[in-house]
Amino acid sequence: MKVISFNTSFKIGNMLIKEGDQHVVTEKFLEEFRTIYGGQMIVSVEDFEKYERPYKGQDLNGKTLFCFRGAGIGDLMAMMTGLRLLKERYQNAIMNVGSMFTYKQLFENDPIVNEFTQMPYPLEYVTNADYTVSFQGIIENNYSASSIHMYDLFLHKFGINPDEILPEHKVPKLYVDPDIDSKIHYLLKKE
Repeated sequence: MKVISFNTSFKIGNMLIKEGDQHVVTEKFLEEFRTIYGGQMIVSVEDFEKYERPYKGQDLNGKTLFCFRGAGIGDLMAMMTGLRLLKERYQNAIMNVGSMFTYKQLFENDPIVNEFTQMPYPLEYVTNADYTVSFQGIIENNYSASSIHMYDLFLHKFGINPDEILPEHKVPKLYVDPDIDSKIHYLLKKE
């Protein structure tokens, strides 16, 4: 993960990137950005670890947790399972999530998510959070991923012992837009 800033303002999707603002990006995002636009728009590149506030199982009541993963709908669902378990433990916690804009609908109706932000993540989401959890590389750069179930890897990263969680509690929950849900129920009743 890197923290970058730009010398010009521009839009990515519906997000305005302002000149000088710092954003958290994956190494892949940075590489692709340089390939497509060149490096002249980038003013600075720093290591994310300097800003990271790792979550290691601390009490989250009254605290803000920002967790993020760039892509992979299955990975994001595994992330949400752990986040949901934490929210059950710490009901007064604020849970903010970051991912690619493509996955916004996965989070926007979920009652445990206080706020969603798209990548590149404004650095304020990290600096304003009490704790952060980055899931970048949890599968790709992890030797254990070949022998440990993906959901267990994500739970470990949240400081949750997967052996203490019943298998049925590891199943992801998806929240559908209420209008779409009503249409589905209507169509199912017709059959």
